[in-house]
Amino acid sequence: MRFKEFVKENKKSHFVYQKNVPDYQTVVHRGTEASSKKYIKDKAKYFGHKGRDFVIYEKPKGRGIRPSDALDFKYIHKD
Repeated sequence: MRFKEFVKENKKSHFVYQKNVPDYQTVVHRGTEASSKKYIKDKAKYFGHKGRDFVIYEKPKGRGIRPSDALDFKYIHKD
């Protein structure tokens, strides 16, 4: 997958995953924390789940992603 936004190495990388995709979680966005939150707010209205299935993870240096790396950010678009 190509990411729309490239992150400078001196900034922390954050990934937006979409849950409930068959067999795996899909990365739908990569960027800073602010750009990840903005992505969810902008795109949530186009999904049936209205943003509930998006999760932001911070990629730590030197190890894989753990469930504890998820940010406490919940957003649900209201029509």
